[in-house]
Amino acid sequence: MSSNSNTIEKEKNEIETESTEKGNDKEENILSEIARKVVVDSLRVKKGEFFLISCGDDLYYRFCEEVALQAMNAGAYPLIVMGSDRLIKESFKQPMEYFQGLPRFGMALMDVIDVELKVGFVRDPGVFNTAKPEILSAISRKGEPVKKRMYERNQDKVQVRMASFVHPTPESARFYGLSEKEYEDLVWSAMNIDYAALRKRARAIADLMRGGDRVHITNPQGTDISFSIKDRLLYIDDGIFDESPLSEGIFMMNLPTGEICVAPVEDSAEGVAVFEYNLFFGEELKNLQLTFNKGKIVDIKADKGAEKYREVLEKNTGNKDGIAELGIGLNPHVTRVTGNLALDEKIVGTIHIATGENRMMGGQSASSFHWDLVMQKPTLEVDGKVIIRDGEYMV
Repeated sequence: MSSNSNTIEKEKNEIETESTEKGNDKEENILSEIARKVVVDSLRVKKGEFFLISCGDDLYYRFCEEVALQAMNAGAYPLIVMGSDRLIKESFKQPMEYFQGLPRFGMALMDVIDVELKVGFVRDPGVFNTAKPEILSAISRKGEPVKKRMYERNQDKVQVRMASFVHPTPESARFYGLSEKEYEDLVWSAMNIDYAALRKRARAIADLMRGGDRVHITNPQGTDISFSIKDRLLYIDDGIFDESPLSEGIFMMNLPTGEICVAPVEDSAEGVAVFEYNLFFGEELKNLQLTFNKGKIVDIKADKGAEKYREVLEKNTGNKDGIAELGIGLNPHVTRVTGNLALDEKIVGTIHIATGENRMMGGQSASSFHWDLVMQKPTLEVDGKVIIRDGEYMV
């Protein structure tokens, strides 16, 4: 190789190295900016607070570390707790009695923390594909004592704020049928939004619904369901824990954010709700049809996935089959269905309905189960006033 060729090769390597370093710097800046928004703008972490960061896998650690650094800069005391997909898979092999002893850790932490952020949960959503319904239900039930303690601490005044955070991974991108870049761009853009603009739109929609009674929902798949929201709090999840939500007793949020939700009157739901596509513990639910009578599910049908949904529901506890939530998606950067519920329920122009637990939004149902089912292109009316028509906001 000539000296000229060596020079060209050296310059090429230097350019590639510089490009990689710039790319890494850009990624670091994005992570730092989002971590700052989460800690300062959203969770409003304060000096002296104890901040628990639950890190679902070591892939998330870099972001969790950045969150912890931002919390330290705010004068708080962060603690990072690690998990992994391997631990979750191994837990599926444990006997049922194993899960009964786990809540002691959570109870101890719940007594002292001021803020909790759950970053991710699994690296690969497919880990749940091998879990039996009774194990999934046992995992849900083991958190009941911790959940109860959380509600007790927040009963009269919000003392502990909680948020969950979606973090993209190569495995989750493949699981949801997207390229890594597509999935990363979707998640990070949904996170790095104009929170003030989101709040403004959410409040405009909430103002039209506030004080209303009868909700009526239809869609092209055959949905025709109605229920009451009379005297129920409209919860605006706009990613900001300031005095407004805290004074109303709201203490939980999701990131990416962007929804309005409300707990329907528990015995008021009548009719049929049809959900075109959702994922449920890794299994597809296609055209899931739930029939409600006096607020409870009385029939379950689907083109695919009904058996697993029915099995998991049956093995949970409390008011598991009672209507729990109506949610309206509002995030302008979430525009496509992925199968990731934490993203799909934020899609602009969609609604979601859940059964089970709803005390976190002012309802009265206690349950080990809560699962949102996203409905596309709905028409939603409140007391005859159209809020959404065929997936388009009328506001």
